[in-house]
Amino acid sequence: MDCFYRLAGRYRNAQRRYGLLDASYDIELGPVRTTRDGMPRYAPSSHRTRDLVVGEAGLPAVAIQRKKFCTNRIKTTKYTPINFLFLFLFEQFRKAANCFFLLVSLLQLIPGVSPTGRFTTSGPLSVILTFTALKEIYEDWRRRNQDKLLNEKLVEVLKRSDHGSLYWDPTQWRRVQVGNILRLRSDHDTVTSPDIPSDILILSTSESETGTCTITTKNLDGETNLKSKQALMFIHNKLNGEDADKGERPDTKRVSFPDATDVQPNQEQIVLSRLSALADGRLSVNCECPHKNMEAFKGQLKDESSGDVLPLTIENLLLRECRLENTEWVIGAAVYTGPESKISLNNKKAPLKQSSIEVLTNQQIFIIFCIMLVMALACLSGSFYFKKHGGKGAWYVPKASETSVVDHAVLQVMLDYATFFILFNNLVPISLLVTLEFVKLAQAYFINNDPAMEHEGILANARTSNLNEELGRVKHVFSDKTGTLTQNMMVFKQCLVNGANYSVDTGFDKESVSDYVNNKSLTVLDDFLTMMAVCNTVQPHKGAHLGFIASSPDEHALAVGAKSLGYNMTVRGSDGITLELSNGSTRKIVPKHVVPFDSDRKRMSLVAEMRPGVVHILTKGADSTMRPLLGDKAEKEFVEHASERLLNYSRDGLRTLVFASRELTSDELDELNTLLMKISDPNTRQEEKNILDRDYEELVGRLESNLNLVGCSAVEDKLQDGVPEAIAKLRQADCNVWMLTGDKLETAHEIALSCKLFGARDEGFIVHKLQHVLKETTEPAADKDAIRDNMRKIVADVNQNPSADHGLIFEGAVLKQLGFSPKEAEICQEFYEFSQLFKSVAACRLEPLQKADLVDMTKTHAKKEITLAIGDGANDVPMIQAAHVGVGIQGQEGLQAVLSSDYSIAQFRFLLRLLLIHGHFSYLRVSNTILYSFYKNITLYFINLWYQFYAGFTGQPCFERITLTLFNIMFTSFPLFTLGILDRPVSEQQMLDNVKMYKTSQDSTQFNVRVFWMWCGNAVTHSLLIFFTCLFVSGEDITLPGAEAIGVFSFGDTVYCAVVFVVTLKLMLITSTFYGVSVLLIVVTGFVSWFFWFTVSSYTYMLTPDAEGFVQTLGGAPYFWATFVLATAVALYRDTVYKGLKTNLWPSMADNVRRGLDVYGHKPQRPADPSGMGETAKNCDSSRFQIITAL
Repeated sequence: MDCFYRLAGRYRNAQRRYGLLDASYDIELGPVRTTRDGMPRYAPSSHRTRDLVVGEAGLPAVAIQRKKFCTNRIKTTKYTPINFLFLFLFEQFRKAANCFFLLVSLLQLIPGVSPTGRFTTSGPLSVILTFTALKEIYEDWRRRNQDKLLNEKLVEVLKRSDHGSLYWDPTQWRRVQVGNILRLRSDHDTVTSPDIPSDILILSTSESETGTCTITTKNLDGETNLKSKQALMFIHNKLNGEDADKGERPDTKRVSFPDATDVQPNQEQIVLSRLSALADGRLSVNCECPHKNMEAFKGQLKDESSGDVLPLTIENLLLRECRLENTEWVIGAAVYTGPESKISLNNKKAPLKQSSIEVLTNQQIFIIFCIMLVMALACLSGSFYFKKHGGKGAWYVPKASETSVVDHAVLQVMLDYATFFILFNNLVPISLLVTLEFVKLAQAYFINNDPAMEHEGILANARTSNLNEELGRVKHVFSDKTGTLTQNMMVFKQCLVNGANYSVDTGFDKESVSDYVNNKSLTVLDDFLTMMAVCNTVQPHKGAHLGFIASSPDEHALAVGAKSLGYNMTVRGSDGITLELSNGSTRKIVPKHVVPFDSDRKRMSLVAEMRPGVVHILTKGADSTMRPLLGDKAEKEFVEHASERLLNYSRDGLRTLVFASRELTSDELDELNTLLMKISDPNTRQEEKNILDRDYEELVGRLESNLNLVGCSAVEDKLQDGVPEAIAKLRQADCNVWMLTGDKLETAHEIALSCKLFGARDEGFIVHKLQHVLKETTEPAADKDAIRDNMRKIVADVNQNPSADHGLIFEGAVLKQLGFSPKEAEICQEFYEFSQLFKSVAACRLEPLQKADLVDMTKTHAKKEITLAIGDGANDVPMIQAAHVGVGIQGQEGLQAVLSSDYSIAQFRFLLRLLLIHGHFSYLRVSNTILYSFYKNITLYFINLWYQFYAGFTGQPCFERITLTLFNIMFTSFPLFTLGILDRPVSEQQMLDNVKMYKTSQDSTQFNVRVFWMWCGNAVTHSLLIFFTCLFVSGEDITLPGAEAIGVFSFGDTVYCAVVFVVTLKLMLITSTFYGVSVLLIVVTGFVSWFFWFTVSSYTYMLTPDAEGFVQTLGGAPYFWATFVLATAVALYRDTVYKGLKTNLWPSMADNVRRGLDVYGHKPQRPADPSGMGETAKNCDSSRFQIITAL
């Protein structure tokens, strides 16, 4: 074995030496494997790198990289013409029901076994698989067209002509390869796209001074703010005709690369000549192998001609799916292409979720399967008994001595058992799966095209149709705050400086600020407004919203607020930041280093030269983070002036930040510069870098200590429209609403009051605060006991006021001190039982995983109740994926939540309609579809059981074979679609006015084990009544036209017609609302198609020999018409009377609402519709059914 490994190592080394091995091969980790979709699978490793050459497309070193790296072609299709059949069949027969029917189909092929014919199961199964295959082909065809549109976009690639000159060639995206030099242009009038085709290393931009470019990442993460990226200045200066070492600038500030047809040839040649030095393969890149982290990129770019090595960071990389904006052009090199781009590696399937109705149905199918086995065994026993005792006078039954029971006893028993099993196999509806699939697709279509859920052109989107009915059973709603309940559009409102409060609403204007700046005694205000303007990552830009490009709404609000107060940042570049003050003067601040904000630090810092020779560190962050960083004097000042004011800001629902700074000594600055130089050294080994990173964190911690308080800011994030009304209605619908946020407790409490999550105390609503231990002890058990004592006190208070509504608010520290974790089942059970005492809960200062843990707690312990999580940001993804149903809001924080969700909406208020209209109606429709499917099949196929008592248990069916097959395909399928797609208990507006009706679906009153078996029992009763009514009428003295006696199939056809009419009329009996299209489908497919088939089958002997002459014999016989009409009346009489009595004596909520009463049967008081959706919703019903009619 050792010899084998040595030989394998030598072989790989030889491959590397002669360039035969992919550059992404790693000797320790083995080859790079790919998934079925062509996505690379990389094992996580810190030392995996790849080498590539940058140059024009025809360069041999670049061209060979097409074989070493994947192409830029994106493929999201599931099938190919070659693998479609095999992959499709594999996917379909992973389902237990399809395997069951395949087994029955194979058993039917055994000669002499199937009593219903050889193809009565395989025929319908083939039809169902064909429809499913057509659906799969259509969906894959749509994916293929989307891929084609993307792959055939154009981008300019640097190529060399036959004459040796360079030119820009418009090339399809799919032909871009690693190492190509590309030119991106933001001009939408050109044939090329401003979208970025692959992950590109920025070499140069049209901004000759700064080398920056601006992009939008809306296609990547949904954020609409412009973001700035930086070119490699060494290369950028070369391409702009500058001395890279000296950094000299050309006379013109901008170099334009227009089309060659629009400019003089010499200008185009000058531009291309500067690229010739880069196009001959002198540039090489050593970077990380592709990975999913979009915030990280490390590598080196080496200029072989000069030997210079430049470090590469994420700031130098443009990611695929971004778009170039407000920058004329960008030149870059393709680094990661196609499936290896970061966006492609981040594409993943959502976790598989299964609806509770589907789970319950599968359980009942298993029980019915066991009943079928028992029925077959009972019939087999009856067959033995009849052959031995009851068949002496029946000449048509073979005697036991005439059969080969001695030689093949076991085989004969098995074949007889298979005969009876096949006879009853359709007790499980073969068409149920495909019917439900089409019904749910139609329901998803209604969600996607609901005009009442449209906001600024954004419609709701059902990303899955498997959970439509779960929307009707939601009991617990977990909601994020910022961007979900609020607009996430920040506006600067107030600030606190030197103990004095300044408000925009009370005359805080430019003139007063200018006066303060000129007054030297108030320079602290000048320092604060300067920090507001520069302590951020905002970029000024004329084409951006309000003149600034910002990565977060908070920073944008502060920059705009500073601008409105006379501190306008006009320039931000590598050489400094320029402020224009309201008094007409300008101020230049030179940034030295930025310590960015992250979720662990919860603050950001800027090291900047405020005045010549004076360097400060400017830090801003949350008050809980900043207070420990203040010096003793600043801490005292904070307690005296800021703490109470910040509390008032939070009570007003404002988001607060604390600003602090101090001057750095020359030794501290030198230490920082030295450490940064070591970190940026590309020759530093990884182990040394890890040590340097720890030293850097320690140094930053020391620099951010003993700070001086500068001031505090407060920005407002307004509620979305309709949020209070939507939450109020959800609570009326008996939904428990949780608000989970990372904000401080006071802000969360104020938002909870304003959005009606918590009611007013004068309305009988009591809010309880679960306080955490302020001074933690060294004993975790003591902290846990203190939390439990607080919980017991709150429980006692709740028990003293049982008639009041109670709410709970707590911080994430409570969960930590309590030891809350999904692994701690006892603690989770305890906290879940405690939380169920409250109708509304607000949890603040939560981490993303804590949100998911709270959802998982409820999901685990409330097993029969459905949880829903809704959010708009990446921090909401864990809880969205943890809940039974995840809903994403397409807002200001990107598309991460939407891409991880099951459904997406544009505003929180649309959640009300999603649950009450689409969810409630879908639950009722899916429930009735499943119940009716089992009902109609049991009604028909149980008749074969009763018939066996009169057929000597021979396995002879009561019905003609092909007619039996058409029962599910023709006569009862399309009427079932009307029930599953169009039926509804009340109108949409009635549902919105009577939200308590939602409780009927929430509590699963329409579909549970008891209801399921009541329907099955009713089906068995109908089969008994139909069979024995027809048998009672069919006496020996009854003859048909032509003096024929009633035969097996004459009797069977009569019973079959009665069954078709009974199940069709039963469908109409349970339908709540009729429309023209629904009546048409029921009448045509349920009645007309039945008459049409029996007319045709009467004259097609070769097709249906057993049904020949049906019209001639039975059509003119009074016996036939009287029998099936009498059987229909007898079977449905009980159902009709029961429905009449129930509707009038014990009306349901829907019955009361249809009569114009409230859900309790009282005359309603009609309040004005506060949701803002009433007028739009009034016309949704008619528009919806116009769409269906058109289809």
